[in-house]
Amino acid sequence: MDYVRVCGAAGEGYYYLPGTETCVRLAGEIDIDYIVNWSSGDAEARWRSADSGNLYVKSKLYAYSYTDTDFGPLTTTFEFYAVNDVDEDNELGVDYAFIQWGGFTFGRNESVFDAANYTTWAEVYTPAMSDTKINQASYTATFSERFSATVSVEDAATRQLGIALYPYMGLPAAGRIYPDEIAFAGDDGYGGTKWPDAVGRLKTTGAWGSAQVTAAAHQVYAAYNDAAGSDGVTPSGGVGWALAGAFTADLPHGVMLVGTGAYARGAASYVHSSWYSLPVQGTLAYDAAYDPASGDLDLTTAYSLSFGTAFDVGPAQFAVQTGWSRFEDGTIARATGGASSADFSQIDVQAQIGFEPVKDLIIGFGTEYQYLDHDDAAIGDAQHMSTYLHVDRTF
Repeated sequence: MDYVRVCGAAGEGYYYLPGTETCVRLAGEIDIDYIVNWSSGDAEARWRSADSGNLYVKSKLYAYSYTDTDFGPLTTTFEFYAVNDVDEDNELGVDYAFIQWGGFTFGRNESVFDAANYTTWAEVYTPAMSDTKINQASYTATFSERFSATVSVEDAATRQLGIALYPYMGLPAAGRIYPDEIAFAGDDGYGGTKWPDAVGRLKTTGAWGSAQVTAAAHQVYAAYNDAAGSDGVTPSGGVGWALAGAFTADLPHGVMLVGTGAYARGAASYVHSSWYSLPVQGTLAYDAAYDPASGDLDLTTAYSLSFGTAFDVGPAQFAVQTGWSRFEDGTIARATGGASSADFSQIDVQAQIGFEPVKDLIIGFGTEYQYLDHDDAAIGDAQHMSTYLHVDRTF
């Protein structure tokens, strides 16, 4: 009893480290999904080479600390994960690793821009919104129990989706439109990171739920243009930006409603974290396109809406999330004389049912669906769908 003291000030599960005034809590999670995938409208040869089933195992280790100081609590959060999948590929990573004190947050945390308030597990795709863990330094000013404002500087490289048509001059060669294909100097047309992204948020919370509005600025900065056959013109950089709003409503009888909306110019990752990808072109959304006629970067436009609900029916919990997003860029159509288009719409639908037979053990089934409606007839419509068995144990 002299060495193990419960630390009630920090919350449930915290204990004092012997000989210190620091409280710690350890926790863990095992997440297992058997996923079955299918797709239509994609390149047949590449799809036949892909795995249609995946037994996916993710283990997580959580460590938290709490120390009371004269200026308020000093806390740390660390969440580490290890993944093994059907190809016996092992992946190690860190979701969260940050320090909080006096309103400041330093380290890796959810982006201040994000609401990430969807109701589904989202094991395969993000449902038409931004959900990004990112390195940051932020400050939150709390004006009352209900209102707060946050400003943050965040890693810009994490948000870069690439620059189309760059560094090639003149009409693009067939199949060389998207940044994933161009791979300029082993990259996607971006130069080195010069400035972090700037993000701001206003948020209100209450017994009814929460609501927030967010804004972000993102530097679009091209690499040096030394492509063979070009005239060596390197475009000046541009400033992309994004705006978003989100809410969570806790209704009677255990019903929850969530919603988000976002709009961006030159910062498409702030609108959606799971833009549609094709085997050949790769991710279809990007931040800017190089205009061969003017030598400038033209920023793309993207926007999205997402809504979801979760509710209990007896021992089961149901959740549904739907989203619609749109990506637009007129540069490629101009550069190709209308032969190609980059514009597309995307629909995301997710549904699940879960059971908790014993405390902290979830067993359920989920389905996630993406539909692509591309304005370019050569790409046309395409679909991705994943259905999975989900087992999750926290401790």
